[in-house]
Amino acid sequence: MLARTIVITISALAASRAHEACENGGTECADVWDVQGMLQLASPASAPAAGFPKRKGTKKKHPKHSTPTPISKKKFTPEVWAPIHEAVRAPVQLTCEGESFLSCWTFFTASDPTHGDVEYVSEEEAKSLGLFQVNEGVVHLGSLVGQNGPAKSIRLQSANRFGESHIFVIDIKHMPTGLGTWPAWWSYGPDWPNNGEIDTIETVNIEDQAQSTLHTSYGCRMPMVSGIFNPDCNSEDAYEGCGLFGPSNSGGPPFNSAGGGVFATQWISTGIKMWFWKRADIPSDITSDSPDSTSWGEPYVFFPFGDDCPSSHFKDHVLTINLDFCGDWAGNVFPGGLAKCVEYIQDPANADQLKDAYWDINYVKVFAAEATMGVSSRPDQTVNAIAG
Repeated sequence: MLARTIVITISALAASRAHEACENGGTECADVWDVQGMLQLASPASAPAAGFPKRKGTKKKHPKHSTPTPISKKKFTPEVWAPIHEAVRAPVQLTCEGESFLSCWTFFTASDPTHGDVEYVSEEEAKSLGLFQVNEGVVHLGSLVGQNGPAKSIRLQSANRFGESHIFVIDIKHMPTGLGTWPAWWSYGPDWPNNGEIDTIETVNIEDQAQSTLHTSYGCRMPMVSGIFNPDCNSEDAYEGCGLFGPSNSGGPPFNSAGGGVFATQWISTGIKMWFWKRADIPSDITSDSPDSTSWGEPYVFFPFGDDCPSSHFKDHVLTINLDFCGDWAGNVFPGGLAKCVEYIQDPANADQLKDAYWDINYVKVFAAEATMGVSSRPDQTVNAIAG
């Protein structure tokens, strides 16, 4: 997490700026942060979300000030068995939507690998608590906070693993936002970080831009990627990785007020590309299930493979959707630090302030990249919401 923290000063709801205020210890941070000020920034009557200070440079690296419990520097991502997806002769390799949405996924219920104040619930509990619902075709993944204990939330992982020559598309109507939240749409391979991690969407608190990041083993650098925080994808033993900000209004309140949008992540032999479209700008070839990435214009980021980063750093990924709370990133950039974040999330008085801590998803689809069109040794097989 950040080695420096950010100080918010609010004057007539003006834009704020960061400085090195908390280098000497966690207790001092509580004096300079203003939770109510951030709540004002998040309110509809406040200044635009662009006034909220952005995290600069580092990612998931906990700060120098102390935390209630020790945190491992290296992110531990537990092994989850899933069969390798077998490609088919069709543009659409997988469709996850509506009432059949859950046939694509498994519920992750182990302890949070990033030390969040969260309990990931089972499918049975998610349904009984109303955290999983399908309303008029829209999949709702909710959370339960303010219960004098860890938040209850959902982490879904794909029932199959995917590799090169695929395009992962997610159509999001509403993305989680609010103080202490940490939503993510991402993928990772076995034996982390040796088979890589691709984070298409991550935000914390009320950030209005998604952050997109790669995490790898040693030997992957992205020196030519514009706007990247750190070109070494193994920085801090892969804990920080190499990432950058996505387009403006690709997260947080502005994303939701505009009706959401679509993210596409293309993983092919030459690298990884990512696109984002607002609701009104979604390409018709995506909505018609006949994607042609050559017509989409420039991606907002292209992570190229080559001498600086061989493609072998990425293999056999499980797709993941989750909503975390506090933890190694959101907790340590929260006003006052990790302990204050946990207190805030658990306090019943704050439940209404976190009413936007949920996903509404129209669909997730996996397409074959144009180069292969999903050629398979089983040409008669078709795929729709494969469970494994």
